[in-house]
Amino acid sequence: MTNRILGVTDASSESSDSIDTLRAHGIAQHAIVLSMDEVSRGNLFYKYLLEFRVLDMRVVMINQIMYTFHRRPMYVIESMTRETWYWSTQTFKDLNPLMKYDFNDNWKIMIITQVAMKIFKLLGVLVVFASISVTNALFIRICIKSSILLVFPMLLVSNRMQN
Repeated sequence: MTNRILGVTDASSESSDSIDTLRAHGIAQHAIVLSMDEVSRGNLFYKYLLEFRVLDMRVVMINQIMYTFHRRPMYVIESMTRETWYWSTQTFKDLNPLMKYDFNDNWKIMIITQVAMKIFKLLGVLVVFASISVTNALFIRICIKSSILLVFPMLLVSNRMQN
């Protein structure tokens, strides 16, 4: 069972200036230890994917932390590689809007907003599809028109080689 520590390292290894700066700005430090058993929750297939490094353990752990501290802005530092992640409340609002937090428990506003967003996304996809189709059609038309320039010299060369 492998343990990975995500979070800011313990206070003894940090300089006193950085600790004072964090406290002055109201930033809390937490050392979070997650084991593979805790992350995989007993699912053997998932556990083997993690053990054989098919899945990146850091991504799974960050996802676990992100949804454990739901809707809280967070800055995470992995202690081994010093890799960092950050998310805010806007990240949650974009990925997973909830009626309680984003729509003030008003289902009418939620339905209208969600339907409008889906329509705008559909219109955006249609515009992108149309622009790709037009570009592709123009490219094919140009290739067909310019192929005449290549066919006649090739025919001329093949006729001369046969004679």
